[in-house]
Amino acid sequence: MNKLYIDIAERALSTFVQSFVAIVGGASVTSIDASLVESAIVAGIAAAASVVKTGLASKGPVGDDTGSLVG
Repeated sequence: MNKLYIDIAERALSTFVQSFVAIVGGASVTSIDASLVESAIVAGIAAAASVVKTGLASKGPVGDDTGSLVG
C-alpha cells in the first residue's frame, strides 16, 4: 500500500478518535446532549476533513508529499 494512503488513514483515524473522545468527554461536563451515534457522526466529519486536508496538502501548492502543511 502506498505510504501516502497509510499516512492519510492514520491521520483520519487519529482525528476520529480524538474528536470522539472530546465530544463524549465534553458532553459530560457541559449541557450538550449528544448520543454516541451523533458523536460518532461529528467525529466522522472531522476525520473526513482530515482526509481532504491531507490529500490537498500532499498534492497542492502548499506542503509536501507527506501531507503536512508545514513540511
